Amino acid sequence: MRLIIGSEPDDGLNILGNPHPHANYVILPSNATPQLFVPSGMQTGIKLVKGFTINENEVTELILDFDAARSVVKAGNSGRWILKPTIKVIGTEVLSSIIQGTVTDENGEPLPGVSVSAQVYDATAADPANKVLNEGSTVTDESGWFNIRVLAGTYNVVAYRETYNYATFCGVDAVAGAILPLDIELTPSDDGTMTGTVTVEGGGSAVISLRADGCSGQIEVKSISVDNGGNYTQILPAGSYDVVASSEGKVTAVYSDVEVMGGDTTTLDIDILMPMP
Repeated sequence: MRLIIGSEPDDGLNILGNPHPHANYVILPSNATPQLFVPSGMQTGIKLVKGFTINENEVTELILDFDAARSVVKAGNSGRWILKPTIKVIGTEVLSSIIQGTVTDENGEPLPGVSVSAQVYDATAADPANKVLNEGSTVTDESGWFNIRVLAGTYNVVAYRETYNYATFCGVDAVAGAILPLDIELTPSDDGTMTGTVTVEGGGSAVISLRADGCSGQIEVKSISVDNGGNYTQILPAGSYDVVASSEGKVTAVYSDVEVMGGDTTTLDIDILMPMP
């Protein structure tokens, strides 16, 4: 099955209260609204890689889920913004659970725009990119509310927003068919900045995972997608991070123990050069 991307905006309003300028676009902190380029999106569509079964005389329901933060990529040379989602297909008959709650600040006020993710750490994974897997994520709304649907299992839940310390909840058991309440408080952080350029030999985009020690292994604080030749800038709480950069068909690059100092800027240029053997 393929999803065909629309070419005309609807007649609604965006989160700024303005008419949609394009069918697909991103709103930048400056309130600029560059159009999202979708490779082959309006011709051959976005392919769903997981199969599913349609039974006679039955209705098959599917949940289509993708991580928007990982799926929007700033192109390096052209300056375009690209939508490159990896879409998960979950049948509603599959045993799943919901992790939901509210994120507040130290004064109990709701925090919108907080990234909340359910992660799994696998120390045995051969590829460093797969040692921390994000199995579901969302961003809190204006009331600080979040809701994540995951398969039944045990997860490390991580909440993060710029200028706040990230919060980690280890070994959260998501029971099949259950709704698991989880309220989170974030406190202000002493921030530094990590920045640099990204080079992917032969072209393509990279997923950059910023990881810290936690939950008897590692947790992912933030991930960003950057196209070859592009720049990245990320504000992070002061501390030590491993930077894991991966690109399809290439050997994952790992930069260990990168220090981010409060009030300072750390420059780390990322090179993904070696093709996968």
